Amino acid sequence: MTKVSSTFLNQQVGLISEELRAWCSKEVIDSVFYNTAQHLTKVLAPLGKTADSYISDSTDFCEKLKTVENPGKIVSYDVVDLFTSVPINETLHILRNRLDNLDSPLDTKLSTDSILQLITNSITSTYFTWGDEIYEQIHGLPMGSPLSPILSEIYMTSFEHQALSSSLIKPTCWFRKVDDTFVILPQANDPSALLQHLNQQHPRIQFTFETESNSQLPFLDVLVSRTTDNTIQTSVYRHLCKWRDVTPSYILKCKVVCMVWFKKLEKGMNARDIVLFAANIPN
Repeated sequence: MTKVSSTFLNQQVGLISEELRAWCSKEVIDSVFYNTAQHLTKVLAPLGKTADSYISDSTDFCEKLKTVENPGKIVSYDVVDLFTSVPINETLHILRNRLDNLDSPLDTKLSTDSILQLITNSITSTYFTWGDEIYEQIHGLPMGSPLSPILSEIYMTSFEHQALSSSLIKPTCWFRKVDDTFVILPQANDPSALLQHLNQQHPRIQFTFETESNSQLPFLDVLVSRTTDNTIQTSVYRHLCKWRDVTPSYILKCKVVCMVWFKKLEKGMNARDIVLFAANIPN
């Protein structure tokens, strides 16, 4: 059996890593812990909506942007390979603290110790096959697990609170959806300085950033624009797909993703869950 890190998954696989990621998702769905992970995800769901940066969808994002006055520099900060970079032990420690200090109890009879033990079992059984080889993912959260989005949200809520409270740069706004963060900075601030600060917080959590172009920056499916009178305007953003982007490797990726979807349908997943899963497949 070969143990593989996220670096191996992302850089050293002969085939493009997205296909392997999708295949890993299929293997997770076949895991004996999959149904347990689904149940725990529902139990922990309220903990994923408490961050000041939380946005539920594009409509919520647009509504919150209406409160921004005199916008400065528009920037997007993205976490590189979030799921496979989240430190598990630190996340479980953060989760225990959250569970021990709840304002209202979760909808479960499970004790904190039981929840953590079940989560540990679910996210550390990360074996999968690729060709004739058996692999084990040794870093981060398992790709395709229902628990990965909620656990990464719990970790990132703590991460960004610590990072922003210790930063000399104070964003005008900071809205995040999974690994993508929309930020507006005062004009006097350098986006790369905040990037450097973010990347110093944890060796495994690294960000990239993109600045506005022609006073515009897409985020989710929204195109955010600064008008001539320095106000924020939003419109629908459509990513243009070019035929040259449809390569043989992309077609292979689509085939693997379809196999994963069929597995989910066989297990009785509803349409909403399938859409949420699809949103976590890399582009």
